[in-house]
Parts: sequence; C-alpha cells; structure tokens
Amino acid sequence: MRFARKSGYAKIARLYFNSVQTTPTTQMVEIDMKQNGVSIFGGSFKMLFPPGSQSVAVNFYFREEPLEIREGDVFTIEVLRADPLAKDGFFELQVQG
Repeated sequence: MRFARKSGYAKIARLYFNSVQTTPTTQMVEIDMKQNGVSIFGGSFKMLFPPGSQSVAVNFYFREEPLEIREGDVFTIEVLRADPLAKDGFFELQVQG
C-alpha cells in the first residue's frame, strides 16, 4: 500500500522485473493497481507482462482521461496472474502536476 504524496494527474504506468535480464518469464503476469479500492484502468484492461518479455510494460490508458490523483489517495496492487520467475519487480505510476 502506498499513499499519493501530491495531487496531480496520472501520466504513465510502468511494470518491470529485474530478474528477466537473466531468466525470461514463461507465463503471463497480470497486475491491477487500485486507487482507493477502484482500478485505475478502464474496463477489463490491466497491466500485462508477456512471457519472454525483457522490456518495461507501459500503459497510458486509465479509467478516466485525465485520471485525477489527490494527495493522500491510497494505492494498492492486486496480482491477478503471476510467474514464479518474475522477481524483483516494480510497478510505477508517474503523476504530473
């Protein structure tokens, strides 16, 4: 769980695993980020890290355009599908404003 340190608008979401530099994933990784309990993504879309990927997964599409972030909003991560080879990862939401 993380709290927004400032108010602004979501610009980009990134997902990456450092372990893929030496060991590629073999299964799809699917992750959702929630803002105050509601997915930041629109519809059924979530962050996907495909099998064998070695680059950063990027998403610019959110449930609202622009997606407003308020200082103190609570952000949580929900892992929907995982690969045991995907380790030492990060999920970053960049906020501008």
